[in-house]
This record gives sequence, structure tokens and C-alpha cells, in this order.
Amino acid sequence: MIKTTIENNFPIILILGAVLGFFIPNPGAHADIAIILLLAGQVLLASASIKREDLGEIDIFQVGLFSLLRYAVFPIFLYYLSTVLWPDYAIGVLLLGLMPAAIVVASLCSISHGKTALGISLTVFSSILITAFIPAVFSFLGYVVEVNILKLFMTLVVVLFVPLAIYFVLIENIKPAKQFVLSWGKAISVISIALVLMIIMASYKEQLIENWEDLINGTLIMFVLFFFFYLFGYVYSRFVPHDQRSAYIYASGAMNNGLAIGLAFLYFSPQTTFFIVISELVWCIYVPAAQWYFTRQDKKAKRL
Repeated sequence: MIKTTIENNFPIILILGAVLGFFIPNPGAHADIAIILLLAGQVLLASASIKREDLGEIDIFQVGLFSLLRYAVFPIFLYYLSTVLWPDYAIGVLLLGLMPAAIVVASLCSISHGKTALGISLTVFSSILITAFIPAVFSFLGYVVEVNILKLFMTLVVVLFVPLAIYFVLIENIKPAKQFVLSWGKAISVISIALVLMIIMASYKEQLIENWEDLINGTLIMFVLFFFFYLFGYVYSRFVPHDQRSAYIYASGAMNNGLAIGLAFLYFSPQTTFFIVISELVWCIYVPAAQWYFTRQDKKAKRL
């Protein structure tokens, strides 16, 4: 009963988590550790949805083509469009567009009955490529941005590769543990994602509340921007098999905002940093909306 209720109300629970973030204390320095542990747990739970045969069916060319178009070409297009529509936010638009797929994409694919292995592949592939894409694109436009490759790699190891190894080496071979993950994995993942959103909102609520005018303007722009991100994923997904569509749509819209915030803080103006912080708020709205869409599609497919 509890498990089914959680799984069937995923969008509501995510929104509730984001809202609760405005009412809890700022976790401060503990936020990063908590989020890393929660993300690692989500990947471990999502691993139960990975079928070994799916790993062999991943089209590396398709993943590479999508990554090149979405994380290099498309952000440049959005940048030039923004110089006309929102010139003050153009750099922020470019930076956000360059961000790789978030680690939570694997968990979202699992919950939406998509290809979890493909979601993980898109996250890993895009995260590796951005170490070259970010400096190259900004250099092309006359900016200098360096990415801490070692730190990015270590984060990937902790939140992706370690949980995968734990599941396939240990949990998969312990029947009670495997059955628990298969049964409760999706429900626990929903709660975990909601906790991540709650921590993010709690960490940035002061900036969001204190700068309410910039918050309103930035939020309106972000809603349009995220629409473009998800639209790109939707259009691209029309050219891949049906069961792979959710992975490409999530990978396009649910990007690694945390990395963008860190880079904005290190290299760009306070205005750009605040604009990127706002993306967390809009991210929290679009992800439940996307999940609601896939839930409806899944129900339609079952009725046919």
C-alpha cells in the first residue's frame, strides 16, 4: 500500500520535497556529502532495472551523436539566440546548456520504465565529454574556463561506478537483498530524489528569497529555456526506439545543475551565478512534469 502510493504519486512527492526545502535549516557544508550519498543510493537501486543484455544493445554511435548535438552544438545555438532575447543572461544560458546529464537520470529512467543502462551511459558519456566541451566552447566564444577533471572523475566513481559494482558483485548474488531492491527500489528512489531536491532548495533559499525581482525574471526565462531543453530531447527521441525515448528526454532536460553553479561561482559574475541557482527551482518543476508525462504514456501503452 505505502510502496504503491509513493510510486503512483512521484510528481507530488518531488514537488513536496522542493517546497519543504524552504522550511528547513540550510544544511551548509553537509549538503554536498548528503547529496552524493543519496545519488549513489539512487544508482544502486536503479541498477536492479539494468538487464545485462541491455548493456550490449547500447548504440555507442547514437549516444555519441546525441551528446555532441545536445551538449556542444545546441548550447551554442541557445547562446546566440539569448544574445538577442536575453543578452544579460546569455552566458548563464550557455553554461547551463553545456552541463552533462545528471546522475539522477538513471533513477528517473528506472522509475519511468525506461532503459536504465542507457540513462547511465548518457550520464557517463556526457560527463566525460564536457571536460573537453566546456573549455572548447567557451574558448571559441572568447572565455577561459577550466574544469577540475580529477574531481569530476572521482565524483563519477563514487556515485556511479561504486554503486554499480556493489549491486552486481554483491547484492545481485544475495537473493533476499535483490528481492528487496526489486520490490522497494522505485519507492525508495522517489523519496531519495525528493530529499535531494529538499536539500538543494534549503541550500539556496536565502538567495532566492532575497533577490525576488531577479528571481521572477530569471524564473520566467528558465521556464522557456528548460522547455527548449526538453523539446530537444523529445524531438531527438522520435528517431530512437520507443523504449529508449525517456532516457534521451531526461538526459536532455535533467542536467547537472550543481556543476553549473560551481563553475558560475568560480568564473562568472554574481548575476550569472544567481541565474544558474534559479535553474534548480525550475529543474524541480520540470522533472515531475516529465515523469507525469511518461506515466501517462505508459498507461496508454498498457491499454493498447
